[in-house]
Amino acid sequence: MSITRVTVEVLGEQYSIKCNDNAKAKLTMAAKELTAICDKVQQSNTPIARDRVLVVAALNLASQVLDSNRQQELYSERVQLLSDKVDIIE
Repeated sequence: MSITRVTVEVLGEQYSIKCNDNAKAKLTMAAKELTAICDKVQQSNTPIARDRVLVVAALNLASQVLDSNRQQELYSERVQLLSDKVDIIE
């Protein structure tokens, strides 16, 4: 894997970030998602500083990750329960 630089824009600022070639598209998509979340934060609040916008956006993303992880745990538990029932039937 080779390392490449990708330039992304968030809140009007450009950032040059090193990443693996295979992560370039994902990083670009992540920057677009972060920008969209930052835009929503800016629209839903009174004018706030850029660093606060980024912190609120980061907290929103972290909350989404936690929700997603919890949902995955619930699905895994459900699959295990169903698997145990199938074992009992056999």
